[in-house]
Amino acid sequence: MNSWTTFRERWRAEGQLSELESATVLMVQEHHLVQADLCRDAEDFCSQRGWHAVFREAIRLPSGRSSGGVAILVRRRDDIGVTDPQLDPGPLRHRLLGFKLFMGGLEPIIIASAYLQAGVGLNELNMQALSFLAQWQELEQLPILAGGDFNVQPNEIAKTDFNARSGMVYCRQERPLIKRRRLQRKSTTSWPRAALRSA
Repeated sequence: MNSWTTFRERWRAEGQLSELESATVLMVQEHHLVQADLCRDAEDFCSQRGWHAVFREAIRLPSGRSSGGVAILVRRRDDIGVTDPQLDPGPLRHRLLGFKLFMGGLEPIIIASAYLQAGVGLNELNMQALSFLAQWQELEQLPILAGGDFNVQPNEIAKTDFNARSGMVYCRQERPLIKRRRLQRKSTTSWPRAALRSA
């Protein structure tokens, strides 16, 4: 999703979206909300529709454009709990967000929303983002599921020692969960959406 505003208006207009009916956790990237009050409004909007949500602010670039912004939404259910273990993303607050998820009798896991820099492959910033995810897994001693817009092909990660050192596996999504709708245009979607999970 690269426009929270467009998605929110569709959600408001159509009511419960069919794409969300079977979803329990949503990991959002590129919402572009740069102010804390806009993030709070988004969290309130989700809460009114039965979702616990945390939106982390995007940043404003020197050009004036916004960049990033990540969020995690968890469906409000009696058998699901979420806690904030204060996972530190360093300077990548607008690109990484993580929480501890408890689901009905299962071992807890770390869920994370990740947005890697586009068009640069595994540059220093993207390697740093992957490193933070591995550090969170080590720190909490829990499996991790990081969903996101990784903007990196699986073979690029496979060429590094990241998988072996972190114990994580890159899983590419075969089809989009939600398609963007643009006014007067065909539906489009961002790729590559993917997930990193503990092996």
